[in-house]
This record gives sequence, structure tokens and C-alpha cells, in this order.
Amino acid sequence: MALLDFILNLAALLLWLNWRLLALAPRESGPSGISLAGTIKSTAASRSPRWPYLSGLVGLLLVRSLAYHTIGSNLAERMTLPFGIVSISFNPRILKQMFLFSGLSFGLFLGAFYLWLLLFSIVNTRVTEPNACLRLLRLHLGWWERRPVWLKLLLPGVLGALAWLIAASLLEALALFPAQSSNTARGLRACLVGLYTYLCWVPPLASVLVLYMVNSYVYLGESAFWGFVQVTGRNLIEQVGLAKLRLRRLDFAPLLLLALVWFLQWRGHLGWFFGGARLLVEGWNRLR
Repeated sequence: MALLDFILNLAALLLWLNWRLLALAPRESGPSGISLAGTIKSTAASRSPRWPYLSGLVGLLLVRSLAYHTIGSNLAERMTLPFGIVSISFNPRILKQMFLFSGLSFGLFLGAFYLWLLLFSIVNTRVTEPNACLRLLRLHLGWWERRPVWLKLLLPGVLGALAWLIAASLLEALALFPAQSSNTARGLRACLVGLYTYLCWVPPLASVLVLYMVNSYVYLGESAFWGFVQVTGRNLIEQVGLAKLRLRRLDFAPLLLLALVWFLQWRGHLGWFFGGARLLVEGWNRLR
């Protein structure tokens, strides 16, 4: 069921991006011609209707709620939604819980996607001549792309905390999460979720670093995607001060950064050595 939910979230994301792109594309003032930006402008110029994509998105979320209700009831399997530190369990036999699960699942998926875009925007903030991939990324961020870097860095934590405060109230009302003993505990949990939200940057960071290492030693062409990977990986290494960590042709900076990223998201421990995420999990478990 988790794989099915991921595939349907991906399909819903594509519908959302197409709906947004038809509104954002006319604002793009980049080069025209045979390029991604030119293609976007040509698509927008045809004035394709946006409503089928939004209608398809809403329909998909509603239909899959009914599908989860039917399939989950037959399998007697509960649906689990990872919400940062904690996972919330939903009963598929209760239809209203499946509607809530479907909406929250896509909301978290969409939020993580935009936070990934925000991360790449921060890393490449000094790039003055972006390629097609980076132009498209900045186009989707819209107003937030022009905000200061410090504000972009604060945004994931603030949004994560606010999202938990809103979701927790709803989940408590539906008896899907235990009622908090005090507003202080509720606020501390929101802060922990806000901090944990930054760990959603771990997968894109690790992916870029791995692809950067591969592209550094194997020629994979001059496509816009590999150009984006190369620029992003190089900027990331320079911004953390590891640009000179080389021995002849071997670059150890990506490996060191990968180790750091793994440590930040590790929930385990070896004696006194424990991962960064473990601190947040233990803090969460101690709250009542």
C-alpha cells in the first residue's frame, strides 16, 4: 500500500505542476527558441485550459480515498502516514479517515517537493546564468525565489511547526493522536517537528552528491540535468568550505559531506555515539 500511495502521490504531483505551470509560464522572461523555457512559453501561449489538471487532481485524491477504503477494509490493514518524527495510523474501514489520509499524504508529499526546490535555490542562489533546469526550478518557487537566503533557511522549520500544530489539533479531535497534557507540550512537539523538517533535505543532498561524484569521473553528456547536478554539487561543496579537499584527481569532499548527511538523519546509536535524528526522537518520546 505504501508503494501504491507513493505512485499516486507522484501522479497527483504531476497534475499539480501542470496546473501551476500554465499560470506561471507567461511570467518567464528567459530566452526563447529551442530550450525548455521556450517550450514552456509556447505551451502557455496556446492558452490550454488549466481546469482539467486541477479537476483531475481533486478527482484522483477522492477516488483513491474510496479505493483505500475498499482495499484496506478487505485486507484488514491500517494505513500509516509518516509525519516527521511520528507516524499516524488510520483505519481504512472509516471512510472519513481515508479522505483525511489521502489529503494529508499528498500535502506532505507536495510540501517535501517544494522544500527540495527551496534547497536547490539556496545552494544555487549566486548562479546568475541558470540553465533550463534551474530556470524551471526558480519559476516554480515564484515569489519565494526572490526572498533573502536567511528567510529561505528559516522557512522549513516554521512551516513544519505550523503544519504540526494544525494537523495535531485535527488528529486529536478525531482520536488519531493522544491529547496533549498542556499547550507547552504541544508547542515543544511543534518545535521538534520543525527541526525534523530539515531532514527532508537529506535525500536530495545525498542524491546530488552521489550523482556529482559519478559525473566527475564518468562523462555522461552535456544535458541540462547533468549541468544542474554539476553546478549544484560544486556550489554545495564550496559553501561548506571543502572545495580544496582533494588529493591529485581524487575529491574527498563529496564523501565527507555524504557521511555528514547520513549522520544527521541517523536514528541509531553506538555507545555514546548517536545520530542527529535520535536527539529529536528521544525529545519527542519524553514529552507527555
